[in-house]
Amino acid sequence: MITAAATAADERRGLALVVLLALVVAAPSLGNGFAYDDRWIIVENTRVHALTHWRSWWTEAYWPRLAPDLYRPLTTTLFALQWAVGGGAPWVFHAVNITLHAAVTAAVWQLARHCVTPPLALVAAALFAVHPVHVEAVANGVGQAELSAGLCIVLAVSWYLRARRRPQGMTRGDVIGLTLLLTVGTLLKEHAIVVPLVWLIAECTLLRDQPRGDPARRTLLLASVLCVVVLVALRAAVLHSAGAPVPHPVLDGRSAPERGLIMLGVLPELVRVLLWPRRLHADYSPAHIDVSAALDPTQLHGVVLLVAWSLVLALSWRRAPVAAFALLWLAVAWAPTANLVIPSGVLLAERALYVPSVAVVLLLAAAWAAWSERRPTPRWPRLSGVLLGALLLAGVLRSVHRSAAWRSSETILWHLWREQPLSFKAHYAWGAVLFERGDVAGGIREWQMAIRILPDYHRMHQDLGYRLRDAGRCDLALPSFERAVALGGGLPLARAGVVACQLALSRYRVARDGADAALRAGLDPVWFGAQRRVADSMLVALDSLRPAPAAGAPAAPTPRR
Repeated sequence: MITAAATAADERRGLALVVLLALVVAAPSLGNGFAYDDRWIIVENTRVHALTHWRSWWTEAYWPRLAPDLYRPLTTTLFALQWAVGGGAPWVFHAVNITLHAAVTAAVWQLARHCVTPPLALVAAALFAVHPVHVEAVANGVGQAELSAGLCIVLAVSWYLRARRRPQGMTRGDVIGLTLLLTVGTLLKEHAIVVPLVWLIAECTLLRDQPRGDPARRTLLLASVLCVVVLVALRAAVLHSAGAPVPHPVLDGRSAPERGLIMLGVLPELVRVLLWPRRLHADYSPAHIDVSAALDPTQLHGVVLLVAWSLVLALSWRRAPVAAFALLWLAVAWAPTANLVIPSGVLLAERALYVPSVAVVLLLAAAWAAWSERRPTPRWPRLSGVLLGALLLAGVLRSVHRSAAWRSSETILWHLWREQPLSFKAHYAWGAVLFERGDVAGGIREWQMAIRILPDYHRMHQDLGYRLRDAGRCDLALPSFERAVALGGGLPLARAGVVACQLALSRYRVARDGADAALRAGLDPVWFGAQRRVADSMLVALDSLRPAPAAGAPAAPTPRR
């Protein structure tokens, strides 16, 4: 006879094996260095290099120079503490990431136990542990924001389900603990603000048979609303904005309907990465992904997937509440980077799929349970075991192999460049690497290729102009600067490049006119005022060198320089 104690012991052993699996999969990243965004947020961010800068962690943006509308003070605090512990050694950051991934895996197991049977909960946790889409979040230092916020989100949902199903209902301690998890998670990464929506989804699916008159539940609702309002106000007060970071070039200036059409082209790639992550990339941009802001045949696959999602949700609403819960959670968890409400800086990022993948493994566990019930053949347990083993082995091998690509910035950008020859971002990023190596000709070649792929992105024209100017080729840089200005972006840097190159080419009157136009537009009066004075001085000097006309002779025309 199997006792409850024996069953609990088996579950603990199963959980230990799943956590060990997560550690084994993530362990290779311990030898990685800092890569990609680590450079700007950790390595060159002096705010996290000394604990004495603690005030700036809470009073400045997470990424002030490139993403001034991101506010993650607790993540910045964690980075500073790890820098202090290891003296800036990257292994400390990776060790924390590995530990967090194992903790989230355990939390996924706990959550799955509230949704499916204990054996299937272990299956869901094991699939989560080895999913290759997690490599970017685990193997990259800044992925710690995803991991830590993800831990808070999964714990908050699991805690909520347990508290609501308790016979005596929710307690004051539940309200305090859940509100605290919401607050901490949002200060780690703003995506955790969707937690109350996941609770609402749970009420409509998994908890529809639970009583609704619990007073603590109403208290939690009020506390959550107050918490969200306070956090948004804090963010706005610090950043002087409640908006999103600089949008992806394809999304910049697009209306909500146009962004929706663009994301229909991204949807098939999202589903592929979550369900068949054989090919993974550090970035997903045109023309690697076909996107269009107008109705286009390339959006057909996205429409089909959206219709399929709706049909499965409708069919599972009453018959399979776990599947309905997972489908809705997938949509809500992806919403912060779906670019429908607010445009973000990415079309698709693997690190942003860390929490949505929780919904995917729950959905797979629910489908596994439904199939087992309808196909109770004697061979099914053995076949299911073989299938699970094959999936786990494939996940381990793919994750370990992918982790090596994140060893450094050069390795991951080289992989991006090699794997995505049609992506403007691949050529743009690899060109920057070549410039840092001193290969100016190679860098210019890559950036020119990026411009041919995405010709209307002003930032690339502006950056190319400055590289050409630094190489002493203002004659070639000037058209790039002028194109950046014509595209309506790059101000004031693009206009500054135009004026600087006009001066370098001795076109002083044109440079003075350009400086005057910039001053009238209210752009950097100190710098443009100085350039105007330089242009005036050179024009005066040239006039003084011009010989006076002979008596009675007509004055020579003044050359326009």
